[in-house]
Amino acid sequence: MNLSEILPQLKAWFPAADHKERDLPGGGRWYYVPWQSIRARLDEVCPDWQVSYGEPIYLDKYCVISCTITICGVSRQAIGNAPIELISSKGKDMSRGTPIERAIADAFKNAAEAFGIAAYLDEQVDDKTKADFVRYMQKHGNGKAVVNYQENQRLERGEPPTPKRVDPPSRPFGQPAPSTKSVITESQRKRLWAIATNNGGYTEAGFKRLIEGCGFASSRSITVDKYSEICLRASDPGTAAIYNQESQAS
Repeated sequence: MNLSEILPQLKAWFPAADHKERDLPGGGRWYYVPWQSIRARLDEVCPDWQVSYGEPIYLDKYCVISCTITICGVSRQAIGNAPIELISSKGKDMSRGTPIERAIADAFKNAAEAFGIAAYLDEQVDDKTKADFVRYMQKHGNGKAVVNYQENQRLERGEPPTPKRVDPPSRPFGQPAPSTKSVITESQRKRLWAIATNNGGYTEAGFKRLIEGCGFASSRSITVDKYSEICLRASDPGTAAIYNQESQAS
């Protein structure tokens, strides 16, 4: 066995369920594969792989450590780091494990990525790979990937983040709850189509995939409470490119 023979297995995409969300340093959210899943991949593909770590170093507020992974006699090294303290805005300790444990996990994932393991999730990867990943997650039932992708695109363009939904204040006792499940009007449907075609660049088939991806059989069944969110997706060219390509492939 040599490295070139097993590289395709090492680089293969992980099952959709293995991907976890994380916050990005500049805002937005994307995905990563936990170190436990990476270790399992190494055990499966190359049981005699080896790993070693350097001595931890403390630089300012961070713990830094190196990791070397050896596969089929080939060694690759990477650095990992972790903040010594993770304190929330409310003063709560948010850290899991010691700084050394967290730095080791980060270094291990980075060294594995040097072999191409989970490299498709790198923040600097090309847009086509990101779009392919979104379609991969959608195919396996994760519709939130496209929302994260769209939000990241907005932030990269320098646009403000999408406001978080705020629940309406509690109604006075005895008053019925306002209905949020009524469907949109014909005028709203036409406006949505205009936004999708003029701003987003959707094809008819791509627009249909967008509606289906949001959980509706057609635009006639879109509910009022989801209308604004769908309009936002419809206006984004990056999201349109994903759904347009997906409709051509199906």
